[in-house]
Amino acid sequence: MKNEILDKLIIASFEDANTGEVVKNLKAQGYKAIYLREKGHFLRNRNVVIIEFNHTYLKDVLKIIKEYKHNVVTETMPVMDGMEFIEHSSIINTVQIPVIHGGVSYFVLDVLQRESC
Repeated sequence: MKNEILDKLIIASFEDANTGEVVKNLKAQGYKAIYLREKGHFLRNRNVVIIEFNHTYLKDVLKIIKEYKHNVVTETMPVMDGMEFIEHSSIINTVQIPVIHGGVSYFVLDVLQRESC
């Protein structure tokens, strides 16, 4: 991968994903990757990863990205006595439920020209 032409660029926008882990995994496999984090108006609490690579590795890069498309978290839900919800109803127990969060949107771009400024 050292001397190959980097002719593809992926911009991937993750919701609720650990982008540090995504980039670490990509770099461990020899890809150039960075991430941007912003909690403002433009990215709307999403994390963006930019990856540059040779087109022959497109399927491999997409496979790595899709590994992080969902984030499973465990949430505690109350089990209540009876069917009615009362503000101070008696909670018998709680149950742990796995909930899937997140998702990924990505764009695959051709790099036609590179310039350094």
